[in-house]
Amino acid sequence: MSGLGQEPTGDTAELFGLKTRASGTGSLLRRPRPVDAPEAPQQPYAAPMPPSAPPADAPAAHDPQQDATGPAKAPVPRVVVYVSDNVSKRLERYKRHARGRTNATVLIEALAAAVRTGLADVVAQATIAPPGNDLFPAADSQLRYRGGGPIQIQANLTAPQLEVFDRLVVEAQLPDRTKLAAAALNAFLPGRAD
Repeated sequence: MSGLGQEPTGDTAELFGLKTRASGTGSLLRRPRPVDAPEAPQQPYAAPMPPSAPPADAPAAHDPQQDATGPAKAPVPRVVVYVSDNVSKRLERYKRHARGRTNATVLIEALAAAVRTGLADVVAQATIAPPGNDLFPAADSQLRYRGGGPIQIQANLTAPQLEVFDRLVVEAQLPDRTKLAAAALNAFLPGRAD
């Protein structure tokens, strides 16, 4: 005895209510076919058929991205740049002062202002190079830009706007969009610049 109560004695089949079946596990095994019984024909394996195309006169499936006014709209490219906490707060303040301003419209304004000022000048003012010597320029990985930081800013630009943005990044000789966006926003937004 284990102390948990009285242990059952008797047949296992009786314990589980299977007394109508033959006792033991032998009834679970497959019984051999009698010698004189005919063998059941085996069906060959048929691979599932790929779905066929709908008939030509069948209506086309509904596209959920297509609305009642016309064809499906192209997805809007989302630009993600990283700015400093100061630039992020100045951006939010600037957007609150005029109705309809979004991250995208402010970024476009800042880039346009940087082009008017001169991209080279805006980038030069934003560049923070480590102390070095005059013979060897600093490595790109050592350069920092005023206005850049850990705060993520997202802007939905159209495809043509994104092309112009990328062209400006190449023209400014910067490695990515974040560096140019941070420098342009820092120079453009009202308030104390980084």
